[in-house]
Amino acid sequence: MWLTPPLGRDTLFNLGKVLRTHPEVNGFHGLRAALINAAAANPDGWTAIDVLRHFPTDVVHLDLQDFLALRQKLAVYLGYREAVVSAIQAEATNVAAQFPITQLPTSEPLYEAGPYPVTKETLVVEDPSLRQTAAGLTVNYDFPVDIYWPQGSPEPSPVVIISHGFGDVKETFVFMAEHLASHGFVVMVPEHVGSDLNYRQQYLQGRLNTLLSPMEFLNRPQEISFLIDELKRRVESDVTWANRLDLDNIGVMGDSLGGATALAWLGQKLTMPG
Repeated sequence: MWLTPPLGRDTLFNLGKVLRTHPEVNGFHGLRAALINAAAANPDGWTAIDVLRHFPTDVVHLDLQDFLALRQKLAVYLGYREAVVSAIQAEATNVAAQFPITQLPTSEPLYEAGPYPVTKETLVVEDPSLRQTAAGLTVNYDFPVDIYWPQGSPEPSPVVIISHGFGDVKETFVFMAEHLASHGFVVMVPEHVGSDLNYRQQYLQGRLNTLLSPMEFLNRPQEISFLIDELKRRVESDVTWANRLDLDNIGVMGDSLGGATALAWLGQKLTMPG
């Protein structure tokens, strides 16, 4: 729930300076209760009026001075947001101009399925790096990779590798993998066994002493590299794989920790906050 993380709490605290339960009391707790009750009473969607109806006091004390200060902060934040979005759009346009994609269809919307039927198989890749398990640190473990093939592609297809987030599974991205494969990409989704759903469940059961091993920040990008090394070996030794994979065009994407994995694999340095 968005009210729980620090950003959500900070947002409510700042709103509580404006909407108070008492002239001297921040409205944080009242707003949180009102939001929860409004959401419970209106599962199909709620409005600001619904929140006010569930406010725990008969009177809402409005501090105009803090309201104006909050409005000014929001204006600054929105300005930052617009600047960031503009910078990203400009950079994306620049990169797109340098690396034009010619294999995407132009006669149909990209949100619709492409012309290629999709089949799936699972490849097991050996990874010699370390990971943490319930029994401690182990080596030489294998990890599965789901491969989505575009059937009938007339030439070797570019490869897209999708890295899942912490505590997730590779099956989360079936819809995305099938869609990309239908447009002519070979999509590969590895299971990061050192930070997948099973690992998170072991932690919650008290079998592990850390929520996320720091080694995963090294292991995950290495797993992507080990997968590509395995693909290269197969392409060099098997004409069937060579006819299906274009290893000169590989893209890596990810969600949450998977996004950090993709950036690290591409060479982005890890930085510590503060």
